[in-house]
Amino acid sequence: MFLPLRNKGNFRYYSFDQLKYLLDLVLLIKYGFKISRIAKLDTTDLKQAVDSLVNCEQRQSKSIHSLICLMLSSDIEEFEALLDDCILSWGIDKTIAQVIIPFLEKTGILSYSDSSSEVHFVVTAIRKKIILGIEKLNPSQKVEKTALLFLPQNEHYDLLLLYMSYLLGCCGLKVLYLGTNISIENLRIVLQTKKPDYLYTYIPQKTKFKTIHLLDCLKEHLPEAKLFIAGSNNFGKTSMVNNVKFIHYKDVAASLGEC
Repeated sequence: MFLPLRNKGNFRYYSFDQLKYLLDLVLLIKYGFKISRIAKLDTTDLKQAVDSLVNCEQRQSKSIHSLICLMLSSDIEEFEALLDDCILSWGIDKTIAQVIIPFLEKTGILSYSDSSSEVHFVVTAIRKKIILGIEKLNPSQKVEKTALLFLPQNEHYDLLLLYMSYLLGCCGLKVLYLGTNISIENLRIVLQTKKPDYLYTYIPQKTKFKTIHLLDCLKEHLPEAKLFIAGSNNFGKTSMVNNVKFIHYKDVAASLGEC
């Protein structure tokens, strides 16, 4: 029987080896192994069963679980090496879509609820890969539209914003990446000088930013532009009201069809 450990406060927890074992079980069950069969496997047989998962999807799933283990063990060198191997195997685009984003979703890093040192290392490594993906973009079609991406004042965590920049770049848009911690005053200047067609931002649930200030600025200086406010929650199929719509971050590309 697989039992959790207990700390001095009598809270249950799992060791690193137990976590790795659980992740291996999840993989095997996902790809058709019956629990009754897995229960009979010793450590060597379990490893051989995991090693037998060799098609593309299975290898990507194994990479995601390996990234989780490497993050928790703070092995940032191996973490980056594994990302590089994924890019060599599948290219930067598939690595971002099939490995990096699922990893971020599984670990909750997209919402940045954990500020531990290992998470900081991981975020830095992944930012570099997404930026690499942006730099290597060569869309087959160019769109004569401009998207401005920014985070409002006091918001600094731009992993989602970078990913949205990558998705919009894939669609052929010209992307102006203004960055983080942008005041309304600075945004006003950019709206007047660059006149973007679309604005994209990410506003987390727990924020001190007043969205009304952003809407007032847009209405005054660039009322014809369309504003998309992204988040990790599913806002549903809400219609665009006053050129503003809340979307899930994965729906960035689809949002262009509504413009």
